[in-house]
Amino acid sequence: MSIGAASGQLDEDGTFPVAEQTCSACEGLCAEPCPSGAIQANPDGSVSLISEFCGGCGGCIAVCGFGRISMDGGVARFADGPVAR
Repeated sequence: MSIGAASGQLDEDGTFPVAEQTCSACEGLCAEPCPSGAIQANPDGSVSLISEFCGGCGGCIAVCGFGRISMDGGVARFADGPVAR
């Protein structure tokens, strides 16, 4: 089950909303501490972020070993640009 599904953050059709941002630096370490379900680790190894679900706790930033997440206006955002694993 996805993080979004577990937190009830689903679209009306029962699917996780289309991500505003994705990252492929790791396989989703940042999704684990996210209590709001804003971050979802995907089966393909990428990670999706829906900023509108972000509660601003910063747990994702604390565990991201690649420096790819920052806070912008109180919500998490992935950094721009490619990252090699």
